[in-house]
Amino acid sequence: MSFIPFLLRYPENRLKWYLLRVNTPALVREIPRKLFHLLAGSYIILYWWLPREACLIVLILLGVMFGLAEWVRLTQPSVNAAFLKLFGAFQRPEESQHPTAIVWGIAGSALVILLFQDRAIVISALGFLVFGDAAAALCGKAWGKHRWPWTNSKSIEGSLGYAIVCSLWAGLFLPWPLAITGACMNAVLETVPLPGNDNFWIPLLAAVSLTGLTFLI
Repeated sequence: MSFIPFLLRYPENRLKWYLLRVNTPALVREIPRKLFHLLAGSYIILYWWLPREACLIVLILLGVMFGLAEWVRLTQPSVNAAFLKLFGAFQRPEESQHPTAIVWGIAGSALVILLFQDRAIVISALGFLVFGDAAAALCGKAWGKHRWPWTNSKSIEGSLGYAIVCSLWAGLFLPWPLAITGACMNAVLETVPLPGNDNFWIPLLAAVSLTGLTFLI
């Protein structure tokens, strides 16, 4: 007997329970946004291949370019309407009248590269933004039922997805105890409501916490 069909035969089986609990409409709506969000992986590629100073220059130029584009979009209703018609599937509703996550992500990533010298810390922190945030959103949309006490927009299931993916990513560059501890810590930090956008705070908090943990682990 094949193992997977055997697992799915029994209603009490955990795997089947989780599959049946998937919030398909919410997950489908989130997938295009997170596929677009994975383009932030280009920050990691830039940092990996370019000298640190050159990478900072590129990110600053990108930040200025996207910042100007956002200013035009938000001050010109016709431009904003055309933008939302083309890219609305990649945006959250609140971003229709506010800067998109890409501007915040560039700012946070550039600040991490500017402030931190350890390449393993920087690459891990950028990966938390690219892969961890995507995992948290997709797991939260698919299975999120249990909310954190301090926020109604983040779920424990999403945080578990964040912790697992970030542990695997950081474990490629850091000692496993540090990678797992840092990932779990940031899975909780990522749920704390902060001003601005979490795409700014995720890499910054990751770099700060991983650096601090290096003195303890």
